[in-house]
Amino acid sequence: MGERKRLGIIGGLGPAASALFYSKITDMTDAGGDGGHIDAVLTSFASTPDRTAFLTGRSGESPIGKMKEARDVLISAGAEVIAIPCNPATAFFDELQAGTDVPILNIIDETVSAAKRAGAVRVGVMATEGTIGSGAYQNALSRAGLQYAVPDDGYMRILMGLIYGNIKRGDPYDIAAFNSVAEHLRGQGCDRIILGCTELSLLPYPKEGFTDSTTALAESSIIACGYRIRE
Repeated sequence: MGERKRLGIIGGLGPAASALFYSKITDMTDAGGDGGHIDAVLTSFASTPDRTAFLTGRSGESPIGKMKEARDVLISAGAEVIAIPCNPATAFFDELQAGTDVPILNIIDETVSAAKRAGAVRVGVMATEGTIGSGAYQNALSRAGLQYAVPDDGYMRILMGLIYGNIKRGDPYDIAAFNSVAEHLRGQGCDRIILGCTELSLLPYPKEGFTDSTTALAESSIIACGYRIRE
């Protein structure tokens, strides 16, 4: 176990996914009591413009200003490692990291590494249009030597409806829609599926055969801050 560091979390992207991320950090840390948990500071600037809307050209309002503000608030509060539990936010990763020496964990790289450790060969990616359109997962999977598949247009509409029409609204979700997209990807030969949207982490998905980006980032955050993962 290395030197213990304070974690900063750029939250609010969206709020429920950020709350789940902090809950996972708490549940997964081998703490032994209150004092053994990670010192953490969290922003929740829910007013941050939607990342996918900007990346797909449906909005001209960039989220980078609010994200930089959140980063700077965390650094001012003593954050020594920063995590962003939002996959499309990775499109702005280089610009965020360039403004500070405090290391920012890349949720997509961490998730791909977790999928590879799990023995994946061909990976299906369930993510928003913004994330898929940026090519971030496809590029990371290729660098890791893994094959991949993404949803076609019809199944992408189903997935976006689930994420934006149900989960982000706090409305009842359609697990059949989730399962249909997963089966679509398995039909393309995928032996593992990445949940590349932190809203999808809120669903009761089967643990077998899935790599969850929220869980992968939580594990990486715990280790980067010098703590152990609970066995």
